[in-house]
Amino acid sequence: MATESTESSSEAGGATSLQEQFLGALQLTQNATLQFVSAWFDGATELVAKMADMTKLPAVGSLPEPPNSSTSPAVDEFHSVSSRTR
Repeated sequence: MATESTESSSEAGGATSLQEQFLGALQLTQNATLQFVSAWFDGATELVAKMADMTKLPAVGSLPEPPNSSTSPAVDEFHSVSSRTR
């Protein structure tokens, strides 16, 4: 009878130890997931901020025309043809 009591208490101790290990593993997994999600959201926030800054760039139509400094007749011809099609 005394051995049955000892065996059942050691089994209960083993179950408690297993439960503690399982809960510890869950806590580590939750912490890792929290760090990953936080890092992802920080990166996404930075990306959105940079994209918002891109909208502040001047539109193509508001930029001045480049100077007409061609170095070859082919470039002159290209500019004259492209200006006629506008």
